[in-house]
Amino acid sequence: MAVQRAAGFGMLLKTDGSPATEGDRRAEKKIVEILSTAFPSHRLMGEEYGVFNPEASDEFTWAFDPIDGTWSFLNQETTACVNLVLLHQGKPLVGVVFNPWTQELYEGAQGQPTRLDGRELPLTRWPHLKDGTLNYHLARNCRPQIDAILRAWEAGEIGKLISAGGSPTYSFAQTAKGAHTAFVVGHKSVPPDAWDLSTGVLLVRGAGGRVTDLNGHDIDPLTHQDFMVASTHPDVHNELLEVLRREGFANSKE
Repeated sequence: MAVQRAAGFGMLLKTDGSPATEGDRRAEKKIVEILSTAFPSHRLMGEEYGVFNPEASDEFTWAFDPIDGTWSFLNQETTACVNLVLLHQGKPLVGVVFNPWTQELYEGAQGQPTRLDGRELPLTRWPHLKDGTLNYHLARNCRPQIDAILRAWEAGEIGKLISAGGSPTYSFAQTAKGAHTAFVVGHKSVPPDAWDLSTGVLLVRGAGGRVTDLNGHDIDPLTHQDFMVASTHPDVHNELLEVLRREGFANSKE
């Protein structure tokens, strides 16, 4: 956090146009130090420096983004987070999200309930979309999809509409918590990195929710490349899918 407040803290743009800062690099080195000490036989894979301990068995791999939501970090916002996932034989097993500004620690594990600071989630579960909050995270080239969401909101089918921005993983965590009743997010058109979706999907599913494509099929967080819908309430989830279909919200390839 001290790095975030410092002037000119070494921001650079990577080849894909996304930013990195001295904060990202310092945080990743610290994560590597902690994990390699605690789990010397595990492979480590980070957003900034790539693979550590490549000679290790691939049975367990830690994948992490030290500051997920770097643009928010740069803008002095509080919607970035530390994002870690443990893969066992290529499948997400454990996910951890920590927001250092709000001091929230989310923990999820395959087959286990998601917890926030030890409390089982969700804390809130609205039964109808018109009573709750829909968060969407869509790129500027998704104008038709944004317009579809706006039409649904204007028609009163959505209670509160926000675009929180920042880390999509943190928005998944907020959905698991129940602060966001549902979350609509698009993903880049290339295969996701292991840390991109895995932690967030674990958190929502561990809170009794679903993360699906627009047709209601559960997504694989290691391969999915299009829009997703997340909610912890099954009725709200189905309701939102129907609303999006009715308003013409479609996959980018359709």
